[in-house]
Amino acid sequence: MKYEVTSQNTRKMFAEALKKRMENQPFNKIKISDITSDCKVNRKTFYYHFNDIYALLKWTFNQEAIDIVKHYDLLTNMQDAIIFVIGYIEENKKILKCALDFIGPLELKKIFYKDFFAIVHLYVGRCMEEKKYKISADFISFLCNGYAELIAGLIIDESFYEGKIDKQKIVTYITTIIDSSISAVLQSAQKKEM
Repeated sequence: MKYEVTSQNTRKMFAEALKKRMENQPFNKIKISDITSDCKVNRKTFYYHFNDIYALLKWTFNQEAIDIVKHYDLLTNMQDAIIFVIGYIEENKKILKCALDFIGPLELKKIFYKDFFAIVHLYVGRCMEEKKYKISADFISFLCNGYAELIAGLIIDESFYEGKIDKQKIVTYITTIIDSSISAVLQSAQKKEM
């Protein structure tokens, strides 16, 4: 157990060093030697935990996504969840922009896709429970996948390509789409016994 905690702490130290570097430096200019120097460890320590700097970047974003998902229990509705994720994007815009420039929009959307899938799945589950619908798991997964892609794409595009995001406007737009269409889709699926 102690080893696992130490290993996790070392990875977090590398992630923080990477994030700090990404605030001022393009990702493709950051070297493993920069990270190990910042953390005051040798290269062997880095390679013990990660194969390369890309693995560190992926691990960092996966950890951030886990931290976001942990907050879902605190959120009572779709609007709160979307505001929370947009806030995360705004707080980490430099780092995410650095990653976007290197990995591209599709990879960045994949990072947020998991979060939005969880949000939509929770929302769909509540709607089904409220209406006492019985709909197949594969259709629910298909539905949540589509909406997660939509939301992640809209937020990434608005945040990074359209300039300053009007948080309230995007939240209103997305929740209007979700609230009105998911109920109708679930009702239709129930009638068709999907």
